[in-house]
Amino acid sequence: RMYAPPGRDPVGVVGCVVPFNFPFMVPMWTLPIALMMGNTVVMKPSEKVPLTMTYVAGLFEEAGLPKGVLNLLQGSREAVEGLIDHEDVRAFTFVGSSPVAKLLSS
Repeated sequence: RMYAPPGRDPVGVVGCVVPFNFPFMVPMWTLPIALMMGNTVVMKPSEKVPLTMTYVAGLFEEAGLPKGVLNLLQGSREAVEGLIDHEDVRAFTFVGSSPVAKLLSS
């Protein structure tokens, strides 16, 4: 279980699971906040529409975001499970289906 205490201190690595039906809008709700709070982000875009966030990540790099601050993880369920199980990931952002929410909360 993870606990995200209220505050303005960075937590470290934030995992972001992006839905297929809003591949740009949903990450823009959480990605800027995670980055501005001093965190790094591992974003897992939907395997159905991976190019949207690939393009956005390129724009962040072009704008001067240092390498390694925003990272993309391509894949399907196994990629999400690996992200969930990784000991360095301290928080998650997610909008999507109940089955994926149950996977994230387990």
